[in-house]
Amino acid sequence: DGKLSSLLQEYDALLVRQLEAQRLHFEDEIARERVRALQRACGGEVSEREMAEAAALKLEISALEEEYREVLSRAMAAQEESRTLRRDNQALMQEQKEWRERVAQLRDMGRSVRQRCEEQVAELEQQVRDLDFAVRTRRRLDSSPMKHELQGGVVMVQQGEAAGAGG
Repeated sequence: DGKLSSLLQEYDALLVRQLEAQRLHFEDEIARERVRALQRACGGEVSEREMAEAAALKLEISALEEEYREVLSRAMAAQEESRTLRRDNQALMQEQKEWRERVAQLRDMGRSVRQRCEEQVAELEQQVRDLDFAVRTRRRLDSSPMKHELQGGVVMVQQGEAAGAGG
């Protein structure tokens, strides 16, 4: 795609130069014919001053045409640069959109991981409280004078009692 675009640009530039050269050639021919027609109309007599004015005008026209070609060339280069910048801008905008989506995904993943960690911490804290309650209860049973009678028994604990004992 880049090679084809470059080739088309070169072809366009060559075509513009050739057309411009042909235009200049035919404008020069028209100017010569006008001078000849003027000479015929004036009976073949054109003064030196008129010839000098015609030559000066021709030089001015040539200078203006050269300036026109330069401006045209700069305009074509600017237009190509504009197209390139538009393509680059579109690519950057697409890339920015993709990065924003990726950042949003990572934030969502971070929230999810944080939530799972908080849930795991809460669960582990509850397990530590339960273990602490079990160890304290075991110590109490071991130090109790009714230790042998209570060893084979089952202790039923209500939720409120376990929370109160742990706090």
